[in-house]
Amino acid sequence: MAESEAIHLLDDDVANPDQQTAVKNSEISSSTERKCKVYKRRWYVLFVFTMTSMVSNMMWNTWGPIQRPCRLVFGWKKWTVLLLSALGAIGPIIGAFPSTWLMDTKGLRLSVQVTSVMLLVGKAIQVIPIYNLTIRTIVIYIGHLITMLPSFIPNGAPPLVSATWFPPNERTTATAIGALAANIGTALAFFIGPTMIPKTTDTSEGNKHNLTDSNVEFIEARLMDYFYVQIGIAAFLFWCVTIYFPSKPPLPPSITQSTRKQTEVGYVEGIRMLVTNWSYWLLIFVFATSFGIYFGWSSVLDLAVQPFKIDEKTSGLLGTSGNSAGIVSGIIIARSADIVKRWTKEILVGLYIGTIIMQLIFTLTCSKILPFSQELLFASIICSGLLFNATIPLLFELIMECVYPVGEGTAAGVGLILGNAVIFVFDAAFMFPMSNVEWMNWVSVGGIAICVPLLLAYKSQYRRLDLDTS
Repeated sequence: MAESEAIHLLDDDVANPDQQTAVKNSEISSSTERKCKVYKRRWYVLFVFTMTSMVSNMMWNTWGPIQRPCRLVFGWKKWTVLLLSALGAIGPIIGAFPSTWLMDTKGLRLSVQVTSVMLLVGKAIQVIPIYNLTIRTIVIYIGHLITMLPSFIPNGAPPLVSATWFPPNERTTATAIGALAANIGTALAFFIGPTMIPKTTDTSEGNKHNLTDSNVEFIEARLMDYFYVQIGIAAFLFWCVTIYFPSKPPLPPSITQSTRKQTEVGYVEGIRMLVTNWSYWLLIFVFATSFGIYFGWSSVLDLAVQPFKIDEKTSGLLGTSGNSAGIVSGIIIARSADIVKRWTKEILVGLYIGTIIMQLIFTLTCSKILPFSQELLFASIICSGLLFNATIPLLFELIMECVYPVGEGTAAGVGLILGNAVIFVFDAAFMFPMSNVEWMNWVSVGGIAICVPLLLAYKSQYRRLDLDTS
């Protein structure tokens, strides 16, 4: 089938969408010799990609868990740390279109190579010895922005990796592993930073209290050690990508990939198709709202638990536990979705309801409406991470099914742009001195609650799955 004919089948010339899909599948099946093969090396590709996602998100979450020692060493204020968190959202927005263009037109290898270089360079800049604290802070900002610019590639490419290398019965699982690797990085930042750096008291507005200069120098040295650990991991990632990381296998793993050249649409044409797909925008609103609010909240979790005299190491362990639980539950649930198929929306609704309940318990405890219980507070944080993180790969896959054959990078990129915009607004709202951090807890409850009726209103579409099983 000619490329123009395949694209024509995806337009609105057939009134009934189900009939349109049936016609398209029939035409492709009758005209394409399907040669598919699954390669064992797909697991190596997935490993390198997950490491990219892990390093990127470890760097994204560097500052929140260690904000107290950073305020002490660099003389930062609370808004300085929040601005760093906001840069973690601004960077991906600035780099959004170059990143999605790279993924959809140049393939995985070049995309991941560019990411690994920027992660290494951005982090290396931050350890340049500068004695002027103002200039040093600016350099740290610049380095952090560089590491965040390609973030859409490690965070938005899991559906591209799974579609390119994995068969239909492993796609959701592969997407889950790729997407939830971000949680490993976030969890490592929660754990390694507070573990390596000495415990400090609440150094409000950079007040050093009774610490001597030698104490401060020791804390600064441990901060630098932590940054060198990140540089070492980033250097290993760059080496792995350079040695071997192909963009695609010699033969495709599925029918949808084997017919990709026939159904493929250009980058600009793909954007046009997304603009007019209202089901896609409903899913994107759900993704951006929940993703932005939850991760905006988790990035400043240390601030939320400060009123209960919980130190940064304990809050770091809480964040680590929540993210680790989310990795395990996400992969198990994704594997279940691969087996039972076409129940993705229903699973998502259940996960969102559970997250809302956990966030509400945490919020009521922080607001002193419920009597304080450290066990209940900790359980609510961990369980919300366990439930919410499992929604990300499922939403990715639901979006890809809805928009096929638009490129995975473009489709996921739009959601990540808006999600990071929500993170920025969320963080920016708490930069002002008079802001009350309790409000961010209530926003996390209400923002995720809005998503449930929208998901219920969505009519599930499985365009890729229909073609692969036709």
